[in-house]
Amino acid sequence: MYDLILCEYAPPNKTTDVIDECLSLGPRTLLNAGLLPALSWAGVQVPDAAIIPWGFPSDGAAGAGTPLDGRKSRLLASTKQLAERTHYAVTQDHLPLTLGDCTAGVGVYAGLKQRWDDVTVVWVDAHCDLNTEESTLTGYFGGMPLAAVLGESLPWLTRAVGMRHPCDDDKVALVGAREFDPFEKDYLLNSGIAHVTPDELNDWVAPSRSAASAGGNKAAAATVGSPSSAPAKVARVVDSAESVYLHIDVDSLDPSIMPSVTFPSPGGLRIDGLLALAGAIGSSGKVRAITISSFNPGKPGALESAAKLVSLIAGIAAECDR
Repeated sequence: MYDLILCEYAPPNKTTDVIDECLSLGPRTLLNAGLLPALSWAGVQVPDAAIIPWGFPSDGAAGAGTPLDGRKSRLLASTKQLAERTHYAVTQDHLPLTLGDCTAGVGVYAGLKQRWDDVTVVWVDAHCDLNTEESTLTGYFGGMPLAAVLGESLPWLTRAVGMRHPCDDDKVALVGAREFDPFEKDYLLNSGIAHVTPDELNDWVAPSRSAASAGGNKAAAATVGSPSSAPAKVARVVDSAESVYLHIDVDSLDPSIMPSVTFPSPGGLRIDGLLALAGAIGSSGKVRAITISSFNPGKPGALESAAKLVSLIAGIAAECDR
């Protein structure tokens, strides 16, 4: 049973920090494309929904005596609301299903940490999102949320939203990442993060899906037994977890499948691999929240991409609703 949370940006203008104005339309576009009926057809109940105004100005959001520029105060105000709404959902024994961008991950994680001390993170993204304000080449907060969850970035945000204890790096699986800034590459290589490459995940396909996608000619997941295979890497972080947060940036999918993203990256995931991941994690019964981020209906193929995403989200939600 899910609570649907839409993180809707303010209209892009001088008071907002939207990197691409059409990105702000992503959550609402998926809703209009039939997300709620698709969830219902998949057997997923959604008894409650909420809208978090993402990026609206909020005077005094940071608290008295805290000098934050406009971008930071707006992100802080929105993240606080999301953390509170996430915590409310899980206290009702509902799974929050959040649509937004990657910065929403900080609020969702903070809300989960108010309920559970041990929260493992499976972060699915074409990009690492491991930059800090010092290492970033762009200044884009959307490249920093996983680092924030790990306690390495945005301390003014994580402290203010009450994020108790950052996530240990050996409790993180980074899936599908293939774009690395220099700092991120060094961090990843020297951390305990389980990095699952796109090829590793795409090889992890249930027999029925493998036969359907390859005309019955491909064996299912030949590398399953290897310690370096996707199942082994994900199992390492999930098996010992008390709770799991699944974050999926849709740019993790190959652009030939999902072109409607702001930062497309070739060599990405297939839908069947992503569903296999959700099924394996969902079978643990430990999934406590899901975020779907960064669909951009202003990019090519938006109608087809929205239809694919509606079906994919319903499938993932059904796999994790156990």
